Amino acid sequence: MQKDNLISIVIPTYNRQDKLCRLLDSIKASNRSRYVFEVIVIDDASPHDFTSTLAQNYPWVNLIRNPSELYLAESRNSGIRASHGKYIFLVDDDNVLDKDCIVSLADFMDKCDLGMTVPYMCYLSKKAVLWCAGTKISKRLFTSFLLGNTPLKEAPVQQQCDTAPNAFMLSRQAIEEVGFFDTKNFPTHHLEADYGIRLRRAGFTAMATKRAITYHDIAYEAHFDSDMRHKRRPYNIMVGEVMLQRKWEKGAWKYAIPLVILADNFYIILNNSHIQLRDKPSFMKAALRGYMDGWARRLQ
Repeated sequence: MQKDNLISIVIPTYNRQDKLCRLLDSIKASNRSRYVFEVIVIDDASPHDFTSTLAQNYPWVNLIRNPSELYLAESRNSGIRASHGKYIFLVDDDNVLDKDCIVSLADFMDKCDLGMTVPYMCYLSKKAVLWCAGTKISKRLFTSFLLGNTPLKEAPVQQQCDTAPNAFMLSRQAIEEVGFFDTKNFPTHHLEADYGIRLRRAGFTAMATKRAITYHDIAYEAHFDSDMRHKRRPYNIMVGEVMLQRKWEKGAWKYAIPLVILADNFYIILNNSHIQLRDKPSFMKAALRGYMDGWARRLQ
């Protein structure tokens, strides 16, 4: 049964116990105001089972351990199914929350009657700089981070967006009308973009608010770009990009846009300071392989 003052916090995790515990500590220190929290952690079959550690140090956490690796979309869906709150806050394990983040998102949701609220996400290593404030999806399904690398003090108080990576709150009503994340076509990447399109088509609005802040443990780049320190990243990005176009774009653009995104990924790889020069060709090959596999996969 849904409880109107209950906020469900859903945290997917995989093999990052230290970062998870850091996030849980920030949730424990959070202001609650009139709300009650339930915290649901979904361990996506980490090699090291830390069930006993969580039970001992965080007895207020409901831990769900997947029997095998089911990836991000299904882990989030599992947490949503186990939740009971009016609002569901989905947050990745590599975040540290400001003490007012959760209640500010819920209050903003109440005040503006939104389907999704998004915190302003700053770098953990540079807390005065925004990583992003949600994501915008263009008519041609280009996704772009809003206010990336903007000084927090210069950012507007709120920002309309379409969706967000990493951390966002959904209303129970939105989930009931839009459904769960698409695990078949977007198990790891672009699941938020797909969900944002579905939210928008169902008539829901998404907004980011500066009153809610989270600090994301992601590498800072002077020239904002994607985090591509692992070859699986450009591969998964391109698979998701092609699948997104195939699902939602009906015209010839669905063939052209992935090529533009592929070229953009090549540019990012070539200019990414975290990738050594000798490794750049293999990263570009991974992106190309993802592009090809995206077309080879069956759209479900």
